[in-house]
Amino acid sequence: MRDIPTVTRRVIESRDEYRCIASCNARLSPGSRLLDGGCGLPERTLYFAGRGTGMENRSQSMAACVSIVRCPSYDNRTVAEALRAVLEPLGGIQRFVRAGQRVLLKPNFVLARRRDEAANTHPTFVLETARLVREAGGEPVVGDSPALGSARHVAARCGLLEAARDAALPIVEFRTTRRIPSPRGPAHRPLRVADEALDADVVINLPKIKVHGQMYLTLAVKNLFGCVKGRRKALLHQQLGGRPLEFARMLVDVCQAVRPVVTLLDGITGMERHGPTGGDPRPLGLILAGTDCSAVDRVVCEILGADSSRLLTLQAAREAGFGQTDLDSIQVLADGREIRPPFGFWVPELAARPFLLAERLTPLSFSPWRILRGLFRQAWSHLAPPKKGNAP
Repeated sequence: MRDIPTVTRRVIESRDEYRCIASCNARLSPGSRLLDGGCGLPERTLYFAGRGTGMENRSQSMAACVSIVRCPSYDNRTVAEALRAVLEPLGGIQRFVRAGQRVLLKPNFVLARRRDEAANTHPTFVLETARLVREAGGEPVVGDSPALGSARHVAARCGLLEAARDAALPIVEFRTTRRIPSPRGPAHRPLRVADEALDADVVINLPKIKVHGQMYLTLAVKNLFGCVKGRRKALLHQQLGGRPLEFARMLVDVCQAVRPVVTLLDGITGMERHGPTGGDPRPLGLILAGTDCSAVDRVVCEILGADSSRLLTLQAAREAGFGQTDLDSIQVLADGREIRPPFGFWVPELAARPFLLAERLTPLSFSPWRILRGLFRQAWSHLAPPKKGNAP
């Protein structure tokens, strides 16, 4: 373990299972692959040690479970009860969080917008998830790396920053990254992923249902792209934007590297027509949960009436054998009871009018001026207090 960074070494040495796996890793040659029985720890420790990639024991033939509950508003009590209900079929928060664990909550913080614009994961959704984590004995922190600006400024604008201070909930910036090999092998582009995500004991994924002008939808898999530092995200958009399937493969690589233990999807109010910013808020009244990011994304496509073949992260996941993309092999539980497709009947908000999706997909671009402006905002965020949001 001499070559492992100090922070990572402390994380590994704090857990018996980490120490056991790390001792085995010391005997592995670079590029080795280790079968992960489901807990996620072997792969993460391999990444810590920089000795190869894990191989997840989740084949396309294995069933996955996605839980859905109704949640009509962002009232704190309503959201808290809905989060408990959506997690219950999966074993509750206690299945995913243990006492003393550092838990990274990874919301969708794309840009500094008011909460009513539906561009970011709603602050109430983040706060109530943090409370659940604390009830299980975990130590939650909120972290993301917007392509432009800082996580603190996004949190301030959407109304989370002040509430997080009152709740003693840290909001961290992703400042340093680690180079890790692509799960597809040495012939493919290596990844640079935030240390804060790789060093967390647990990552909980908190995406939002939104249309995406380049990738069709931004859901569970796409949200983990936030664990790539902001400036590098802009660069990857520029480099791979004209090759959408290769971009999707990279997104799946990042998702495999971060390996969230569970996804809690904010679908109470989504964004339709255009996205990931500047679209129209659309009440849906849903929260989804699942341990399989690909399965969650596939179920959302079915709920929205979206063409799943246009969501290229699902195609990339099938190629990689990552997660379950076959709807017939996904168990869907609505309020704890199994339902079968079509799911539209279960969402009255979609009965009157379908969810508006992007008709034409175009690569996102970041001009040098936008990147420079984002860098200035990041620097300024460390010198000046961010403005408070003015949303209701």
